[in-house]
Formats: sequence, C-alpha cells, structure tokens
Amino acid sequence: MEYGFVAACFVFIVGFLALYSKVMGPVSREEAGREEFRKLQTAFFIRFAIMETPVIAIIVLVFILLEGQVGIDFIMPAAIIMVVTLVGIVFTFIMARGAWESRGGEKFRFSLHTFFFIGVALITAIPIVCVVLLYVLREQGVS
Repeated sequence: MEYGFVAACFVFIVGFLALYSKVMGPVSREEAGREEFRKLQTAFFIRFAIMETPVIAIIVLVFILLEGQVGIDFIMPAAIIMVVTLVGIVFTFIMARGAWESRGGEKFRFSLHTFFFIGVALITAIPIVCVVLLYVLREQGVS
C-alpha cells in the first residue's frame, strides 16, 4: 500500500509536466510573447491547483489506510519517488532551456528563469511530502 505514494507522485509529475509544457511550448516555438506568457502562466496556476487536488486526496487516503501498520517499506518507495522527481526536474529544465534559447524568449528571460524556479519548487513539493509521510509511517511502526 505504501506504493500508493509512488503512484500519486507519478501522476502528479506527469500532470505537472503536461501543464508546464503548455506554457513553455509556445514560447519555445516563438508563438507567445511577454503578454501571452503571462496569460499562459495564469492558466497554468489555475490548472495546477485543480490537478493537484485529487493527488492530495490520494495521499491523504493512503496515509489514513497505512496508519498503524507495521513493517512499512521505506527505502524502495522513497528511492522510486526520488528518481521520478529527478526525471521530472530534468524534463522541466529541458523545456525551460528551449524557451530560454528561443528568439522570443530572449526578450523576457528573467520571467522565464523565475517561472522555471517556481516550477522546480512546485514539482518537488508533493514528492517531499510523500517521502516525509513514508518516514513518519515507518517510524510509527518501528516504535
């Protein structure tokens, strides 16, 4: 059941990358300027909140179901979560770099850099929560 956290992280990261590519793709293809980028960002944050809600519900459900169980595996699920997160960060960087190097993106590079760092913070949030919850559940079962 502890692999429910892994599934939630996987779904979250795939959803995040899909949303992130909808913002960075038009900039990379030089279809979006500064104003269009701002509109895309606004839509991104709204969609991100909607996409994140069921993932958080899954995490809470898994946490409730695992509470009080003994012998929770920590190492393997945590390692898988970290690898999936690292892959997500790499893909985020690749998409951001494509936008930075485009002719249209050179005009508002600072905004693109800021959005990249916000994206990295967002993509690591749920995996960090899942790893911490796995650790807490393992410690609870040990004592």
